[in-house]
Amino acid sequence: MPMLGAQLEDLEALRDQLTRTAEAIGNASTNATAETASVVGAVRDASTLALTRVSATMDTLSGSVHESANRAANAGWTGANQVRFLEAHGEFSSAMGEVDAATREAFDQFQLNVNQMAETLESFQSNLQLSLTRATESTQTMARAVEGQRSNLDMAMNQGL
Repeated sequence: MPMLGAQLEDLEALRDQLTRTAEAIGNASTNATAETASVVGAVRDASTLALTRVSATMDTLSGSVHESANRAANAGWTGANQVRFLEAHGEFSSAMGEVDAATREAFDQFQLNVNQMAETLESFQSNLQLSLTRATESTQTMARAVEGQRSNLDMAMNQGL
């Protein structure tokens, strides 16, 4: 049998569901913002901690290399063996300097990548926030339209004009 209008209870249920949907969208937006900030912070913190630890290790190793050079220079040692040792030590020290520079350069590049990733995530989060805000507004508009339709039908069909 054809129906004129709609079941008021069905419109109320739809309005209520739209209200719950708007609330769920708001929760999703809040959670996405918090998770994005957490991930960005954790990656930045981990990167900083790794660089600090690797730098400390390299500094300790460099100190040990320099101490061995000082001991060799101050040892009562002469001759070809000392010369060979000092040459080898110079090469080793130079290689350690290259490793240290390469390590710091790698971490500098990694930090740039982390910053780019953070910017990308923050941009995503901002766009998501905007989309979810629009979705909330749209859902609220639909809920108001449904409530308006329900009120109009109730007035026309049940309460009289």
